[in-house]
Amino acid sequence: MSNDVEVYENNSLLASNDVIEIAAQAERRLDAVATIKRVSLKATNSMDWVDQNGKPYLMASGAEKIAGIFQISWRFLNPEPLCERDAEGHYTYTYRAEFAMGGRTIEVEGSRSSKDKFFSQNEFDAQGKKTPKAVSDRDNERDVKMAALTNLLGNGITRMLGIRNLTYADLQEFAGITQEQIGKVIYKTAAKEKPAITP
Repeated sequence: MSNDVEVYENNSLLASNDVIEIAAQAERRLDAVATIKRVSLKATNSMDWVDQNGKPYLMASGAEKIAGIFQISWRFLNPEPLCERDAEGHYTYTYRAEFAMGGRTIEVEGSRSSKDKFFSQNEFDAQGKKTPKAVSDRDNERDVKMAALTNLLGNGITRMLGIRNLTYADLQEFAGITQEQIGKVIYKTAAKEKPAITP
């Protein structure tokens, strides 16, 4: 039994010089990810972000700036986004694209749905009473479609660079952008139909 243990220890990863190189490569990759995050966020400004539910959301303008710096390209896998409608008439737009940087490629989807509270619309009677519009009466289907495109670009570029789940601490540290400086999605309760993005 002792001989078996000795053989296992002598052939284990920890007994090999390979683990030293693996650890060194991992540390270099970690340093590279930190540099990528710093450079990416530094390329953006407060107008490239919006606050959604207390989290920073990268808009298309910021995603395109970052893509230019790192020479990320993409090609759509369908000439038009897929549009699916459910029994209630709600629609979901989905874009699919292949993103490439250097020799690496990934396939990514970006979707948005009219069910999202952000896209709800209301109508008001003479007394100012609000009632939700039926989805068939809304006039913002193009907004849903464009939001799906923004979602695609943000997903593809941040996944390619490994910088997803960004925080306000990240924005402040690397770009000097605070939560108070960026637009915020608010859902109107007054007599206006669309939710607004306030500076």
